[in-house]
Amino acid sequence: NTAVPFVALCAPAQVQGVAFLSDGDVHLSSSYGRNVMSMQRLYEYPLKSKCDTTVKIGRKEIPAWFLNDDILKRAVTSFPMSEGVVHRNGKVYIVFESGAKKYRDSATDPTDCVWEMEWE
Repeated sequence: NTAVPFVALCAPAQVQGVAFLSDGDVHLSSSYGRNVMSMQRLYEYPLKSKCDTTVKIGRKEIPAWFLNDDILKRAVTSFPMSEGVVHRNGKVYIVFESGAKKYRDSATDPTDCVWEMEWE
């Protein structure tokens, strides 16, 4: 027995973290490289519209939605090497891989702090 999702969200390249807000909006944290700014993107709830395509998982065909500029609500840059994101009580918390000892001397603006931000 293999678990098969009932929907798929198709994300852009280089996504390191994802979080879902209570209203269904989707936050993606994207990053690539030690010296390239990361992106934090907020997409409106994709499942409220007709699916963009279908994808086959095993023997099952499931609906899929693209997280793209058509439903992008906001985008902001952040320091390089952003990874995981969590939403709690209206705030966003972001961790950065640049805080690891391995990257501190080679990354642009390394940070070993958890960042807090708001989308509003």
